[in-house]
Amino acid sequence: MKKSIMMISGAVVMAVGLAGAAQAFGGKDHGGRGHKGGLFMFEQMDLNNDGQITKEEMAQAKEKRFTDADADGDGFLTREELTAQAEKRNADRMTQRIDRMMSHVDANEDGKISKDEAANMGPSQERADKMFAKLDTNSDGAISKDEIQAMKGKRKGFGRWKKDSDQ
Repeated sequence: MKKSIMMISGAVVMAVGLAGAAQAFGGKDHGGRGHKGGLFMFEQMDLNNDGQITKEEMAQAKEKRFTDADADGDGFLTREELTAQAEKRNADRMTQRIDRMMSHVDANEDGKISKDEAANMGPSQERADKMFAKLDTNSDGAISKDEIQAMKGKRKGFGRWKKDSDQ
């Protein structure tokens, strides 16, 4: 039983590490909009801050993630410890997202976003109009639930849409 738990824990840690590495090397900043994708993971894994990740740093980062998650230090990860680790990482990422949003949107740097500053959040009006037109497939000036449902399977991810030739 303990051996299988250890193997499962190891597999989870390895999967998280590999996912992080894949995200680190494949992520995009998306022009300052939204999340930074792999750059967050890259910064976490570049332990000596030299702008490169070595195999040793990947191994050290994986070990650190396990150790950080193993709150009671028993060498095993429980469901509760994994949940707590995921919640902490999500909170850290959200804090970074909010910090980036504030730095991009809070033009007068007063630590608050006014209605005028908020108007600059999200896509440009031109991009919003294009997205609306793409969703409003029957061109009636409104988006129905059916149109939303029909589009769900057509997304590639990160806001990109599949072309008919992609399907």
